[in-house]
Amino acid sequence: MRWTWPAIFFLLFMIPLPGFLANRLSGPLQHVATLSSTYLLQALGVTAISNGNVIWLSESKIGVVEACSGLRMLMMFGAVATGAVLLIETSKWEKAWLIASSIGIAIIVNIIRISAGGVVQELKGPAFADKIFHDLAGWIMMPLALVLLWFEVLLLSKLLHEAHGKPDDRR
Repeated sequence: MRWTWPAIFFLLFMIPLPGFLANRLSGPLQHVATLSSTYLLQALGVTAISNGNVIWLSESKIGVVEACSGLRMLMMFGAVATGAVLLIETSKWEKAWLIASSIGIAIIVNIIRISAGGVVQELKGPAFADKIFHDLAGWIMMPLALVLLWFEVLLLSKLLHEAHGKPDDRR
């Protein structure tokens, strides 16, 4: 069991969340995504106002529906981050930190996707944003999340390398 527990633990990601738990998590994630995306759009100079789970832009609106809550991305990226952590050689607390931070990374990437959709919708119009950019942004989410996780691993290794003086002491 000692050498198989990581694989068995990883298989837990194959089990879908129960409906009541998915519904309970989806609402708050939608709310966070709506408010944060509205704030980011406003910071970028785009006219945006949130009302419930709808972001009103100057010419159109973005509905942050349940599918846009980021819950599926959160679960998928949690599985990928767990798999990556099982493969890299770091201390146990670094592994725990990376898995815990995967939640934040998934939420940030979802906010970036919604905000980028709002910017494209303002610049190119709702038809272009709905037909082309929406799917493209969905495909870009996972590579962007992996890049952010990779930067985090690099940052942790640099910080701990300089703090301890030798990288071998981290194990």
